[in-house]
Amino acid sequence: MEKYYEVIRRIIELIDTLEEGIIHLEKQLTEHRYEESVVMLQDLLEAISSIANAIEPMDGELPENNISSLSQNLIKGIQKTVDSYSEDKEVNLSVEAQEYIIPNYISWRDEIAKTLKPYIQS
Repeated sequence: MEKYYEVIRRIIELIDTLEEGIIHLEKQLTEHRYEESVVMLQDLLEAISSIANAIEPMDGELPENNISSLSQNLIKGIQKTVDSYSEDKEVNLSVEAQEYIIPNYISWRDEIAKTLKPYIQS
């Protein structure tokens, strides 16, 4: 796993940045700034997909985990929310963020931290 040290370190850093993005997204939705929210959602989607792609090559060397399925759930939740906006269902954005994105993000973040942090704490 040494060869992945830098990738893992960057993933952990990105997760903290993503969390700031999630908090900012919540604020935008509360303030009904939907267009900005969708841009933020697309950025989050891209970042999460990048992290999932970065983890994939090392997955065989990691202990058993649910990162892949949690990544898929999170990506689907974000995509569902973006689709709601595209279908002029702005009213659903805040609810979907609370019901799909935030809980899925927390589960995903925690699973990545539990699985990857031991490799950079030595």
